[in-house]
Amino acid sequence: MIPDIPRQYLDGTAIDNGMRINFADKIFDVSRENAIKRIVSPNGAKEANVIHLGACDHIQLIDDKIKHNVWLHKLLTDHAEHCVGFDIDPESVAYCNSIGWENIYWLDMVNQYEKVYKILERLPRWDYLIAGEIVEHLDNPVEFLEKLHHRYAGYIDTIVITVPNAFRIHGLDGILHGFECINTDHRYWFTPYTICKIAHRAGFSVKELLYTGVRDVQFDNKQYHLENSLVSTDLILIAGF
Repeated sequence: MIPDIPRQYLDGTAIDNGMRINFADKIFDVSRENAIKRIVSPNGAKEANVIHLGACDHIQLIDDKIKHNVWLHKLLTDHAEHCVGFDIDPESVAYCNSIGWENIYWLDMVNQYEKVYKILERLPRWDYLIAGEIVEHLDNPVEFLEKLHHRYAGYIDTIVITVPNAFRIHGLDGILHGFECINTDHRYWFTPYTICKIAHRAGFSVKELLYTGVRDVQFDNKQYHLENSLVSTDLILIAGF
């Protein structure tokens, strides 16, 4: 789905205090991981050159995710021609390296970009930068994305940003009972509009917005499946450098 948002609102040159945007569309895939896999390898061929930002995940989750084939870095490595990962957590990187994942580096893409360049220069061009479940953890996501855009526009074609959906149906039960269920390291909830907004403000060209994950909810011991994709679990934004 290409978001139908007038550019002047993304630019901030125009304001509408009650603009209604139709984001309803079909779900892209059951899981975020499979959706990303299909983005980098739509025909099952290993053709894309992929950079994985925040490649390790939480160290205590890695083995279990590998066991159940949902560890994103493994999926990317398995379905890309070339894949390289960067992470700022030295413990997690050391652990991943110790179990055989030598394509993950302990480097900060924003602040150690000259060292990153030396790795990326092995290939003339990289197709995708995958930034999965990162920007909601940052104090200033626009500044972070601006720096990525400025420093890697000559190296990478497309960024793929994934975030938990603020409208996810999972949260409705908590809202109705007066509580919020959240990862305590999150700084923000993003909606379809606001994730497009911050990417645009950072200099990226928004291409497509996808919805993934569960749309099932249980009320009064009854299970409901909602066709409205706006309540899906995750948002995936695809944007050009």
